Amino acid sequence: MSDKKPLYKQIMDKLKERIKSGDFEYDAPFVTEDRITKEYGVSRITAIRALEELEHDGLINRKRGSGSFVSKNAMSILGKNKEDNAAVTIHKKNRDISLVALVMPFDIKLGNMFKCFDGINSVLNKENCFVSIYNANRSVENEEKILRSLLEQGIDGVICYPVRGGRNFEVYNQFLVKKIPLVLIDNYIENMPMSYIVSDNSGGGKALCEYALEHGHKKIGFFCRGRVNETISIRDRYMGYAAALEEKGLGVNLDYVYANIDDKYEMLTEEERQQYGDVENYLKTIVNRMHEQGISCVLCQNDWVAIQVYNCCKALDISVPNEMCIMGFDNISELDEMDGGNKIITVEQNFFELGVKAGETVLREINGEMPGIKYIVPVKIAVRN
Repeated sequence: MSDKKPLYKQIMDKLKERIKSGDFEYDAPFVTEDRITKEYGVSRITAIRALEELEHDGLINRKRGSGSFVSKNAMSILGKNKEDNAAVTIHKKNRDISLVALVMPFDIKLGNMFKCFDGINSVLNKENCFVSIYNANRSVENEEKILRSLLEQGIDGVICYPVRGGRNFEVYNQFLVKKIPLVLIDNYIENMPMSYIVSDNSGGGKALCEYALEHGHKKIGFFCRGRVNETISIRDRYMGYAAALEEKGLGVNLDYVYANIDDKYEMLTEEERQQYGDVENYLKTIVNRMHEQGISCVLCQNDWVAIQVYNCCKALDISVPNEMCIMGFDNISELDEMDGGNKIITVEQNFFELGVKAGETVLREINGEMPGIKYIVPVKIAVRN
């Protein structure tokens, strides 16, 4: 559909024409959500929105368990002019159902995403909200496409767990311009008047470093495959790490900070690539260098990277945790099934609470409250072994 109108309005126009032409009898069920999605090639959210708006215009009646039926007043309403029709329309804030999209960075079955979704659902289900889940598959480009399509679908609100920082800043801003509530999880964009629900990443990073210091570690490294400032969460974890060292009078030794590792590998010459081999061997070289430096504890950007460091230690015969204490972040459920997972010290985020606060925030904004809330959810250390 090339019309510049939002998709749900395009569907409404087509269905109105069919009502006018007498395609539907008053006592026969109107088109269903599934039929609209198949016939017009649109999402279920668009189909629901079109039916909701038709109902609020007085053109159809929706009966639970029976379906939708054309109103007996439909023809007379369609015969009125635009001003009369506008008076019939009910503002979206007064609709029975609100439509909320949840945009996740990857499948909710991974990590602790399902807990976050459960928290969101526990709030929105009580308020008669329909939640549609979108998976960006770890792609910033996919996330952009999803968000841009939602701008066209007449959505009431969006909860987004960004793939990578504020890469889609321009699209986020369009939600502000159009006054569509957009709540970010695990990330925030400074000086942008949006609502954010984040874990205490700085406090978590600091608590891990303090734990290491209390257990006698003097040389504590930081290991990050991406850029430290690529996402707010990783940046804040690093800031917490640095703050703990400063408070103990040690300061940060930049020789112990290994960051931007993936980019550095990509910038290797062909000769260097042959020397190191694949990226796994490159990581082993770095871990071995850390061991030779006398680093006895390493704080990793997250649990996935912590397991990679553990695998490097295992291949190098570096005993964990006796020779190298490895720290992660997230306390992902997958650690239970991974070799070495029980040896990772990590930080547990309250993903359910993140979801609850995100659901409550998007509801308040749908109901007219101004955006701009930043809610920080506490974390705690999890010593798995």
